Amino acid sequence: NLSHHGEWVVLASGCEGLVGADVMTTTLPKFGESAEDFFADFDTTFNDREWLLIRCGTTEEEQLVRFFVNWALKETYLKATGIGLGIELTRIEFDIDTEVVARARS
Repeated sequence: NLSHHGEWVVLASGCEGLVGADVMTTTLPKFGESAEDFFADFDTTFNDREWLLIRCGTTEEEQLVRFFVNWALKETYLKATGIGLGIELTRIEFDIDTEVVARARS
């Protein structure tokens, strides 16, 4: 499984079990766009619980980190299972510990 974003590249493989990988930088893709404007493009990607977790970040940077952690987990799951984008993404949900989000920021 291969993923790249910005200057980051990750390659994962295994002999047994499912393997998925995704890597994301936590910056806005368009210059001058707010996090809320960016999030609007993904309104059907996350369910209400996930949006609450994302938007409870106290800064725009923290909200972006929360967004990309959620996105990367969904992408990793889709790649590992081979499901692809044929499934409604709100059906895939992860229970994310705030410590995971804190580690993603560093």
